[in-house]
Amino acid sequence: MGRLGAGITGHPGSGSTTLGKNMAKAVGWPRRPYYSGGVVRYLSKKKEDFGEEEALKTSVAEIIALMEVGEVPDQPKIADAYRDFPPELDLRIDEAQATLLTTVDFDLHEGRMVWYLIKRIRETGRALDKTFITIFCTVNPAIGAWRLLKRPENSGKTIRQMLQETEERLRWEAERYQHLYGIKNHLAPENFDIVLDTSLLNEEEAVRQVFKEIERWFEKRGQECPEELKPKVG
Repeated sequence: MGRLGAGITGHPGSGSTTLGKNMAKAVGWPRRPYYSGGVVRYLSKKKEDFGEEEALKTSVAEIIALMEVGEVPDQPKIADAYRDFPPELDLRIDEAQATLLTTVDFDLHEGRMVWYLIKRIRETGRALDKTFITIFCTVNPAIGAWRLLKRPENSGKTIRQMLQETEERLRWEAERYQHLYGIKNHLAPENFDIVLDTSLLNEEEAVRQVFKEIERWFEKRGQECPEELKPKVG
């Protein structure tokens, strides 16, 4: 089959980040997903500590190194950090993701715009020897809010507050991506190869189900799912 790459994202509370980590572990890939949100937190902390001008000096090569290390600061929260995150750095992070997507042989990427980067790579033929799959996790909003309430930073909030915060977050995210890329709905299901509803799935069930969907995706293309994308544990 050759090289393989996967991109995953989802609604807040859908468990897409956890699913990505569990997928990488299940197939025995050498590292957890490349996580753009972790870089946003890191650079937001850098901006807070040293000023925006210093943060803007961060190069694509440095961002790639951050993604490869994979360390994610506990704070600031991604929802807070992203509000005033410089668009220039946003584009730089996406450029770093695109570089990794085309150069790494077996990789999983987690981030809002990974599907779009993969779409552009497919259209431009930048990695013709590599097969890409994009995965979107959806969730019932109330269940997603309930899951988010379990996080320490959301302690004391109500379901109603969590639903309102999530709705607001998705709104300003949409505004940002429309400004940056001209995309009206960055989380539209039709943007993705596989859509997985995690509302009634626990972590183990979500992993099993996503690999079933991956097998079906290859079958529809008249191909056999490669061994590198078949779970080796669990």
